[in-house]
Amino acid sequence: MCIRDVNTARGKSVVTEDLVAALHAKKMLGAGLDVLEYEKSSFENLFLEPENMPKALQELLVMQNVLLSPHVAGWTVESHQKLANTIAHKILNHR
Repeated sequence: MCIRDVNTARGKSVVTEDLVAALHAKKMLGAGLDVLEYEKSSFENLFLEPENMPKALQELLVMQNVLLSPHVAGWTVESHQKLANTIAHKILNHR
């Protein structure tokens, strides 16, 4: 059985090491991740100090069957419009 995984929820929902193992073992066809388990730590520091980057994350970043997005998968045109309208109303009603 092969599974595809898409995670747009919380990073801790998927253990990166287990995901990489499942991908290598062909138990999963691929993965699309909008969040990672490392979201709580300073994500930028993982890239500034690559020697401190977890091995599983290093592998995940170069896998051909993995798609990563910068935590914006839930942002649609409609959600941007709604957010803009909400902010505009709050500014106008602040007087």
